[in-house]
Amino acid sequence: MSGGVDAQQLNRYIEIEREVQVLESQNVIKNYEVKNKAAVDVEETIRSVEITLKQLEINTRKEKQDVDNIQTKSIKDMFKDEAHFQRELNREQEEYLEARNKEEVARQQLADLQKQHGELEGQAKAVKEPADKLKKLYEERDTLLSHIFGGAYGSDLENKLEALFDSLMDQKQRISVANYKWMSARVLLHHAVSQLAHSVQKWKELLSIPPQQGHIRYNITTEVRNNLVAAIQNMQSTQRYLETIEFPYCKPQEVETLTKATNNIYTDMQDPQRHQHALQCYDVTWRRAAALLQWFDNVIANTIQRDMAKITEEGRKVETDLRAERIKLIREKIKETGGDVTGLNDAGLKGLAAGFYNIDQTKLSAEDMDMKGIGVTRPAPVDGGPHVPDAQNQGPPPAPAPTPLPLSELAPMPSENDLFGDISALKEQYAKNTEEYLKAQQMNKARMEQGLQAKLAERRHKKQA
Repeated sequence: MSGGVDAQQLNRYIEIEREVQVLESQNVIKNYEVKNKAAVDVEETIRSVEITLKQLEINTRKEKQDVDNIQTKSIKDMFKDEAHFQRELNREQEEYLEARNKEEVARQQLADLQKQHGELEGQAKAVKEPADKLKKLYEERDTLLSHIFGGAYGSDLENKLEALFDSLMDQKQRISVANYKWMSARVLLHHAVSQLAHSVQKWKELLSIPPQQGHIRYNITTEVRNNLVAAIQNMQSTQRYLETIEFPYCKPQEVETLTKATNNIYTDMQDPQRHQHALQCYDVTWRRAAALLQWFDNVIANTIQRDMAKITEEGRKVETDLRAERIKLIREKIKETGGDVTGLNDAGLKGLAAGFYNIDQTKLSAEDMDMKGIGVTRPAPVDGGPHVPDAQNQGPPPAPAPTPLPLSELAPMPSENDLFGDISALKEQYAKNTEEYLKAQQMNKARMEQGLQAKLAERRHKKQA
C-alpha cells in the first residue's frame, strides 16, 4: 500500500485529466505522425522530380541542338528537297517544343512541391510540441496513480475500465486520423475537379480563336496547361494522403495519360484532330474525377463519420465511469490515511464527464480550410500575369458539373481494414487481455481460499489436540 494520500494529489490528478482532454481533443499525437509522414513523402517526391528535371534539361538542350543543326544546312541542301526539309524541320521543332514544355511542367511541379513541403513541415513542427506534452502528461498520470495505489490497480473495475477505454481510444484515434486524411484529400480532389472543369472549358474556347491571334491562343493554351498541371499535382497529393486506398477512378495510369497529354498540349493546339483527341482526354478525366469526389463523399458520410459517432458514444460512458471510479478510489485512499475529504465529493467529475464525447470530431481548422498544411496546388500565372484562381472570374460561366452517378452505380466502399487499419485485432487483443486478467484474479482468489482453508484446518487441528 502507498504512503500518505492527500487532497492535493486528487486535485493534481484532476488537473492532469483536464489538460489531457484538451490535447486529446486535438488528436495531437496522431496528427503529428500524419503531418510528419506527409512532409517526408513530399520530400522524397521532390528528390525524384529534381532528378527528372535534370534529365529533361539535358533532353531540351539536345532537341534545341537538333533544330539548330537543320537550320544551319546550306541553301543548296534546302532546295534539293524543300518539302522534305520542311517536314524534317517541323518534326524537330515539335520535338523541341514538347521537350521545353515537359521541362517547364517539371519545373512548375518542383516549385509547387517545395512550397507544399515547407507548409507541411511547418504544420508538423507546430503540433510536435503539444504531442510531446501529451506524452509527458500520460507519464505523470501513470506515475501519480501508481504512487496512490501502491503500484497496483485501484480496483478490478478500474483495471477493466482502463483497458476498455484504451482500446476505444485507439480505435477512435484511428478513425479520427482516417477522417482527417479523407477530409484533407477531399479538399485537394475538389480543387482538381474545378481545375479540370476549367481546362475543358478553356480548351473548347480555343477553337473560336483564329490562328492569326497567336498570342491569345498561346495564353489560353498555357492557362489550360497550368490548370492541368495543378489538377495532376492535386490528384497525386490526394493519393499520397490515402496511400493504402485503391481509387476506383483516376487511377495512377489515368493520371499518367493526362500528364502525357499535357506534355503535348502546344502541338495539340495547332491541329484540329489532335485538339479533339486532347479534349476527349481532358473531359473523360474531369468526369471520372467528379465521380471520385462523389465516392469520397459517400465514404466519408456513410462509413467514417458513422463509425466516428458510434465509437464516440461508446467511449463517452466508459471514460466517465473510469474517471469516477478513480476519483472514488483516491478519496477512499485519503480517508484511509486520515486525510480530509470534505468538499471533495464531486470535485473531479465537473468538466470531465463529457470529455471523450468532445474529443476531436475532426473538423478541419480554419487554417487547414485555407489550404495551409494540406498542400493544395493552384495554377501558375500566365505570361507574368497575376496568380490565376481555379476558374477565371472573367470569360464565360464555368462548365456545369457532370451529372452525379446513382449510389448503386458508384464503386464499392473500401473495407474497414483499408480505412482504419486492423481494428478487429485491437478488439481481439482487448478481449484476450481481459480474459487473462480474470484468470489471474481467479487463480489468486483460489490461492487465498486455499490458504484460508489450510489455516482453518490448522486451527481445528490445534483445538482437537
